[in-house]
Amino acid sequence: MSATASIESNAKQIIQNILNQAFSFASWTITQLTREILAIMQPVSVLVFLVGLILWMTGLERRAGKRLMIGAAVIGLVSIIL
Repeated sequence: MSATASIESNAKQIIQNILNQAFSFASWTITQLTREILAIMQPVSVLVFLVGLILWMTGLERRAGKRLMIGAAVIGLVSIIL
């Protein structure tokens, strides 16, 4: 009886270790992805703002340019807040 209890205990311990490592890896991956996305958001918002400004100032697409500038401002604010 103690041999089966020992095997069962070892199996539970192994499964618990695997689950802990998987959770730790998932948490680390999400943290890294969040950092990278936030690092990319600021330059992208500047680029989108410039494209919108060019479209608006040249008169090619005034409405689209204005929307791009507003969207860039929102992206910039979100990247700063987070």
